[in-house]
Amino acid sequence: MQMMSRRRVLAGAVALLGAGASRAAEAGTQDFGRIRVDVSAYRANAGSVAAARIAAALDASLRRHFAGRAGVRNAPDLVVSIRTVRFASVSGGGAFGFGFGSGDSDEMDGEALIVRGTTVVGRHPQLLSQDAGHGGSGLDIDGERLRLANLCNNYAAWLARAL
Repeated sequence: MQMMSRRRVLAGAVALLGAGASRAAEAGTQDFGRIRVDVSAYRANAGSVAAARIAAALDASLRRHFAGRAGVRNAPDLVVSIRTVRFASVSGGGAFGFGFGSGDSDEMDGEALIVRGTTVVGRHPQLLSQDAGHGGSGLDIDGERLRLANLCNNYAAWLARAL
């Protein structure tokens, strides 16, 4: 009888470990060789200054959220391609900053490509829409930079959870 209960305990432990590993896989544990940001599609519509700001802010956020998961030898690369970034108008009447006014939400639309060599082995399209107030007041002199940093941070956080 004692032998049977040890087997059950061992089987239960193995089942728990398997379930934990399954949940970890769902929570985003894929490693990557390099992580790059591609804003060429955005640059074509908005210009190089805005694209460079977005690339820098998103790159910093991706490095933070994928810390420990990048620079892994023989792992595929992650290329995060941004198509559009839209900031809501502060006054509700027009566009400012990096994109076009879109109601009360700031938005970032793009796609993460998992690339091995020259072959795309996975795609993850992602659209993030968040309240424009998340980055601070639009009346603040530094508000636009803060809104962009917050938008990039949240985009990277959701992406890290998904991959």
